Amino acid sequence: MSCRAAFALAAALGAALPAGAQPQLGSNEVVFKSSNWSVIRTVRRSGAVACTGFYQDKRDIQLSEDALAVFFGNGLKQVVTRYGDDLSQAPRPPTAAEIDARSVVVTGPAFEKLVNHRRFAVEVETETGRKGVNLRLQGFPEALANIKQGCPVPGQPVAVMCPPQLLERMRANGVTADQVRKICY
Repeated sequence: MSCRAAFALAAALGAALPAGAQPQLGSNEVVFKSSNWSVIRTVRRSGAVACTGFYQDKRDIQLSEDALAVFFGNGLKQVVTRYGDDLSQAPRPPTAAEIDARSVVVTGPAFEKLVNHRRFAVEVETETGRKGVNLRLQGFPEALANIKQGCPVPGQPVAVMCPPQLLERMRANGVTADQVRKICY
């Protein structure tokens, strides 16, 4: 992931802002909850829907459909991660994007591994010392699935923004079901 993309992701998740500067969870709509994870649905002025998962309602641990961001603050120097009962990964320096976002951002194959584990731990070395977070991933796969579905409001039918004829033409021309979902639902 490029530096710009990782920083944009962390900023979009709100991880780049101190917790006190972020809106409270109550100002958005909780549309899904599974064990330790909640999904918040925010409708922007443009009408675009943003889905963000939170671990135990903590603003500094946020989930999108393809990334997990854990906010630690300034001065990241070293990152160590551990999946389940596996050995800890080798220590690594934070990426430039992680330093800018003041967060550890898990994406790509590392993110895909989260679905298959019950726990995830991240420990960082900062200018002020060591900090760590241990996450229990019960409910993570379900929250991720809800985000990927566009975080629908429970009890309300999913609105289709494409007429049936357009849906048929898109499918006939090889547009995948996932692409149709992103465009029309």
